[in-house]
Amino acid sequence: LLGLVLTYNLLTIAAVAFGAWAMYLLALDVTGSRPGALVAGALFGFAPLQASLLNLGQMEYVNIGFLPLSILFLLRLRRAGPRWTPLVGAVLGVLTILSSWYQGMFLALFSVCFIACEVLLFAWRRRWHTLRDFSVRLAVWGGALLVLIAPVLLPTIRLARGSKFAEVTRTTIAYSALGLFDAFRPDRLNPLFGAHRAMVAYSLGYLAILLGLLGLWRVWRRGIFWALVVVLFYLLALGPFLRIGARQWDLPFLPYNLLYRLPMGNIARVPLRFLIVITIALSILAAWGVGWLVQALARRWPQRATLASTLATGAILALVLAELFPAPRPTAATAIEPFYTTLAAGPPGAVYELPYDDRALAMYHATAHKRPVIGGYVSRPVPYPLLNGVAVISELRNRSDQLLQQLQEPDIVQQPPLYTQAVAIFDAYDIRYVILRRDSPLATEHPDQMATLIAALNLTLPRQLIVYDQGPLLVYQIPHEARTGAVTGLGSGWYALERRADTGQQFRWANGDAVMPVTLLDSAPRTATISATIFSYARPATVELWLNDRLLTTVTATPAAQQITVTAPLTHGDNELHWRAREAPVQPSAFNGTHDNRFLSFALADVRVTLP
Repeated sequence: LLGLVLTYNLLTIAAVAFGAWAMYLLALDVTGSRPGALVAGALFGFAPLQASLLNLGQMEYVNIGFLPLSILFLLRLRRAGPRWTPLVGAVLGVLTILSSWYQGMFLALFSVCFIACEVLLFAWRRRWHTLRDFSVRLAVWGGALLVLIAPVLLPTIRLARGSKFAEVTRTTIAYSALGLFDAFRPDRLNPLFGAHRAMVAYSLGYLAILLGLLGLWRVWRRGIFWALVVVLFYLLALGPFLRIGARQWDLPFLPYNLLYRLPMGNIARVPLRFLIVITIALSILAAWGVGWLVQALARRWPQRATLASTLATGAILALVLAELFPAPRPTAATAIEPFYTTLAAGPPGAVYELPYDDRALAMYHATAHKRPVIGGYVSRPVPYPLLNGVAVISELRNRSDQLLQQLQEPDIVQQPPLYTQAVAIFDAYDIRYVILRRDSPLATEHPDQMATLIAALNLTLPRQLIVYDQGPLLVYQIPHEARTGAVTGLGSGWYALERRADTGQQFRWANGDAVMPVTLLDSAPRTATISATIFSYARPATVELWLNDRLLTTVTATPAAQQITVTAPLTHGDNELHWRAREAPVQPSAFNGTHDNRFLSFALADVRVTLP
């Protein structure tokens, strides 16, 4: 009804307000102080981290309101209440998880801390009946949550167990971890910083810290749990290494290293997002601090208690909002070239926008032309065969320094030059339009790469295919024709092209798990003959050749070169040849004393895929 841009902005504003309101409800329920809850809502909803996530466009963390509500109903399980309380809490937990798996992890970790503390407290006080009732409500809450989330959770677990694309190394995680003192720095989103402002900031806010310390001092026993939450989640936010400035120490006892070793624990890659839970706990402590200040002023002027409370609350809230003020917000241009809307009337097929770096914008343009696009912007390198070695398509995406050579010169696969096959390959995958954005940031930041990409398009696509050439857009329309043949590309697992000193033969080493995508241009299935020269490094290797998860043959490769030949039933479009060695690869440095630390298993040369 309102259009994409206005709807997006309204939902964003609503999500920020919803997060602040949800935190207000949680703080009011825990502390009983309405002025304190109002300030707590502001501290959480407009925290520097939340403002940073909005600036970065990470909307699954801007929509953060279900997490405080889930915690609110989790806390209510410890006291008798309506029977529907656990069920409402379960629904809110599901909404939290559906907002983001990170938020689900935050809720799970917080729940473990809360439940452990409550059980220990009930047992210490020998309140066995209360513990029994709490356990029943907790079981209903947890059972209902698991049942409701199972349709999403179970496939996710199966995917995580069956693939490794979501796993992250500790070094990569450390890049997105919090430095020991980062959260105690000023808020660099504030306009008071002037030229030193930044798009992101991870500070907790000085007023939040002072009010939190005041609250902890005043309600010591009631606040100790929330203080422990701050400490524990701050330790998690430090990630797998302790970092102070430019120095870093690997400390195995840091909590994140324990989390990393748990099943699927190596999927979470941004520890600093634990600041979300820290901000919740700190905001509740701050609510107690505000409540005490307001009550103290009201007691000082009992005849004007209401006025004193109102003025004090307003002054504190104003100071908090002034410290957290993130304006001006970064904005994005939303105008879409009119040409994109005309694509809807053209021949059916997908759109491939280049340079591929701008794939988020390509997805936005798709809201105008309504066509499929190649690739997309996601946070993980999801397995995507079209961009993992399919000839021409992956070369144009990767834009290596040898792009023109890759398209023109022979490799280990004996076939016509790739640039002569480009139109047929695009047609085989129903890519109907190739669009070059000449206004891409690549043109100004890396003009040499942009020039190479333009030269590659001039080489691969005839000029008569250009259907639009105005302003920033250069558009090719790919014709649909009956075609025949197979084109082979190089996917993951291969090292750079080399040449044998004795025979001059070109070859590539593989790391033991290498992929060759084969594109069949024919519309009907064909049986191809695959032949290659294979040899191993230093010792024999048992190599399996798979086609689309079907084992074709097994060969024992030795350091002496040998020929292999096998037939393979191909289907139209993408077919994946997977070369897998059973033995682990070896490093040349372990054999010849060189500095070559590659992991080598076997090598291929003179690969041919022929059709009868």
